[in-house]
Amino acid sequence: MIENTIKLYFKDRKEIAAIYLFGSYASGKERHMSDVDIGVLLNHKYSKSSEILKEEYMIQLGRLLRKDIHPVIMNIVGEVLLKQIFGKGKLVLVKNIKFHKEFKMVALSKIVDFSFYLEKMYSSLTKRILES
Repeated sequence: MIENTIKLYFKDRKEIAAIYLFGSYASGKERHMSDVDIGVLLNHKYSKSSEILKEEYMIQLGRLLRKDIHPVIMNIVGEVLLKQIFGKGKLVLVKNIKFHKEFKMVALSKIVDFSFYLEKMYSSLTKRILES
């Protein structure tokens, strides 16, 4: 039901390239008070501010679903969150296949690079803590 409502809400919006559902609703571990985490990939040519769009989605989709909505604009978030969205999220809607594929390819490359440095940082931090 939630996925269908999300798909219907976004299907005619011109700024949308793709929509992901992630978090507790994607993993099937939602609770009564869980918010709905949505990854929104915007077409690169869209001019409206991502913060204004985010607010629109929170209000309008929140009314439809009668849930708290936590939209994340994928074009501007970091690699850690993108890794979670791509790794454990559900792709609900793709409207711009080419842009979605290109974005995902570049993002996954950055995620791999970032993961290497993040692991080195955690390893170094753990070593310092153990030596203290």
